[in-house]
Amino acid sequence: MDPSSDATPPIRRSTPSFLAALRAEGAALRREFVAITVRWDDAPDIALVRQLEDVAARMRDLIARSLPPAERADPDRPPLTRQQRRILQLVAEGLTNDEIARRLSRSPGTVKKHLDDIYARMAVHDRLTAARLARERGELD
Repeated sequence: MDPSSDATPPIRRSTPSFLAALRAEGAALRREFVAITVRWDDAPDIALVRQLEDVAARMRDLIARSLPPAERADPDRPPLTRQQRRILQLVAEGLTNDEIARRLSRSPGTVKKHLDDIYARMAVHDRLTAARLARERGELD
């Protein structure tokens, strides 16, 4: 399996094709792991260690892709700032960036920058997912 390839296409989670793709990729990684460990018994060396590290990283990535966003996000991430929580609360209420900017006496660019920081911190890509996830975590009213 080519480590640079994107083995699991972006498919909706929980669909049979997504689950089948996860199982197939997991099986391939297990076979690759076993093949490396068999060679390890013959002559362990640094190249095999690097190959094992690569397989382990791809296994972690596979597991992360199989989890919902709430469980995928880094549990050690710093908490949202007070300003980020205020902005996310307004997003959850359905306000646009311009409406949030007017409400908080900020520029729309500042609001967008805060949202970009929130997305990165929460490991999400859109405002609806960020608001839902923050509510699930108890970070919003």
